[in-house]
Amino acid sequence: MKRILLIIVLFLSLGAFAQNEQLANNYFDRGDFEKALLSYEELLKSNEGNPIYFQRVIECYQQLQQFEKAEKLLEIRLDKYRQGNLLVELGYNYQLQKNQEKANKYYNHAIDRIKKNANEVYGIAYVFERKALIDFALLAYQTAVEKDSKLSFNFQMAVLYGQQGNINQMIDTFLDEAFVNPQNLPVIQNQLSRFMTEQEDATFNETLKKHCFLRLKRHRMFSGTIS
Repeated sequence: MKRILLIIVLFLSLGAFAQNEQLANNYFDRGDFEKALLSYEELLKSNEGNPIYFQRVIECYQQLQQFEKAEKLLEIRLDKYRQGNLLVELGYNYQLQKNQEKANKYYNHAIDRIKKNANEVYGIAYVFERKALIDFALLAYQTAVEKDSKLSFNFQMAVLYGQQGNINQMIDTFLDEAFVNPQNLPVIQNQLSRFMTEQEDATFNETLKKHCFLRLKRHRMFSGTIS
């Protein structure tokens, strides 16, 4: 009997927790950041390690322009978990305050973490991308590949080159990925097709054809040299 009661209580607690999360999400989506903040803070107390709740608390502080509170919370979490992505978050908190010099300092600290440990790139580059910090996201991937040549981020980098408007580099990098990982060809084709639709002119098509022709020609020359 006691076991059954314990199970019932557990399920009721989980249900209440899910309702609280939905309520917090609703407040956040409606732009009611004061109420969302209170809700996410309560959720975070019950699940301190949850990165989603933590991120939402930070975003609520930032939306309310309580940047010092966001900074303090980020520094406490950085001291505790030592995660490189938190350096990006700290930098972005300064960027929102239009202090780009201080922001870049933290961004470069994050890049330095990748120089020491290439595996840090996964968390760091993700946050750079999520914040639309394209140049730093590219630098993160490039730094990781320089540190560990076994790593490959051709697909991610090609997408970022496209966002930069660097069409030639985007196509070349997608073709590199198609050559190394042919199983990814359908996804690459979808990306190029989407970009082709967005461009709405013949220039991109011609550029793509040119790159494909040059790549095929180079491949044939290389194959001939080997044979």
